[in-house]
Amino acid sequence: CLVDGLSESFSAFQAPRPRPETLQFTVDVFHFANSSRNM
Repeated sequence: CLVDGLSESFSAFQAPRPRPETLQFTVDVFHFANSSRNM
C-alpha cells in the first residue's frame, strides 16, 4: 500500500503515466511503519 504525502501542495506521484498499469513517483526519504531501523 502506498500513501502519498500529507501536504496537499505536493504529490510524490508524477503524471502523466507512461502506461496505464505503471506508476512513477519520487522518494526523498522513507521508513517502514513499526520499524526501529534507520534508513
